[in-house]
Amino acid sequence: MNQRTQRVLLVEDDADVRELLRIVLAQTGYTVNAVEDGQCAKAALQTACHDLLITDYHLPDIQGNLLISYARSVYPCLATLLISAEPGVAHIAALCHAHAWFVKGQPLAGFLAAVTAALDRAG
Repeated sequence: MNQRTQRVLLVEDDADVRELLRIVLAQTGYTVNAVEDGQCAKAALQTACHDLLITDYHLPDIQGNLLISYARSVYPCLATLLISAEPGVAHIAALCHAHAWFVKGQPLAGFLAAVTAALDRAG
């Protein structure tokens, strides 16, 4: 599938980070639906098809790993990417079977590489 047609659900409670990542993804050619919490993410998953779920680990109403587990139980082919400022995000991502992970604060090129990796591994 061409990345220009790929839909990304971005779940991030920090408005500044959410907007930055939304812009980076949109400029790269993805269609982005950006929401601030797990409840909004679950509603978005039910109302539109997405190719990739990107979620922060620390959300106000659910941990990102639990959101990934929920999403994968309903949509097993959904690519998933866990992001966090936590240094142990790789371990958490492995436990919830996320396709990729990214540590916030690292260069955005690494974020885009993680997006590509998640889509490739799920695909």
